[in-house]
Amino acid sequence: MCLEFDLFSDFFARRENFLQRLDCRLKLVIALAGTGAVLASSQPVFPVLIFGPAVVGLLLLRLPANMVMRRYLPVLGMALALLALHGFMFGSHPIFTIPLGPCCLTLFADGLRHGVVAAVRLLTAFTVLLLLGVVTPAHDLFRALAWLRLPRQWVEIAMMTYRYIFVLLDDAADIAAAQKIRLGYVGPRRGLASLSVLAGSVLIRALDQSRRTHEAMIARAYTQELPFAPMPVLSVKSMAATVFFLIIIAAFYWVCEGRMLI
Repeated sequence: MCLEFDLFSDFFARRENFLQRLDCRLKLVIALAGTGAVLASSQPVFPVLIFGPAVVGLLLLRLPANMVMRRYLPVLGMALALLALHGFMFGSHPIFTIPLGPCCLTLFADGLRHGVVAAVRLLTAFTVLLLLGVVTPAHDLFRALAWLRLPRQWVEIAMMTYRYIFVLLDDAADIAAAQKIRLGYVGPRRGLASLSVLAGSVLIRALDQSRRTHEAMIARAYTQELPFAPMPVLSVKSMAATVFFLIIIAAFYWVCEGRMLI
């Protein structure tokens, strides 16, 4: 796997640091609780309080800027789309109107406010999950999800998906490199044709890979359930830390949401 794809894997989750040494179940439960509270919030204050420490954690890890930007760009696009949809489609207090021939585009103050809340919640939830992903290897997360008694089929599908995403990325990179050598992306017309060939080839390879993987699993006595290594007993210290952070999250949520709703 090339370094470019390492930037999207758990390559950095294996670096030694304080957060990496914590029990993966503790980190997963706290991240899920924080993400759920952020998505359930109706005001931007609580998401901002969670967003700050999460960003500080990412900065302290000294991650490559290109990796962080690649992961944030799609989410920033979705956040801007939420902001525009709420601002221009919902509300009753217009700020300004843009005439567009027979129609008009109106920005509403209350819709814009709801859009800001939705965008902040999205960015905060993504930041929390990004921090979790760069301090916890993927296989530890899958073991923790199985320990939390999530349906085994879901965990197995997620594990297989994660594994073979990078196989398909390598295939796509090889095909794209061969196309570039043959000047397949010279001009928009040839580039579009090469892109369609690339997409079709990756789809065919994905189907072929699924068949070969299933045959390999059957040959290894697959019994409709993948084995997971047993998790060690959760220490009293980790349990106490989990309860403490859950109480902190609940308290901040009540202060930011409860008082504002009164």
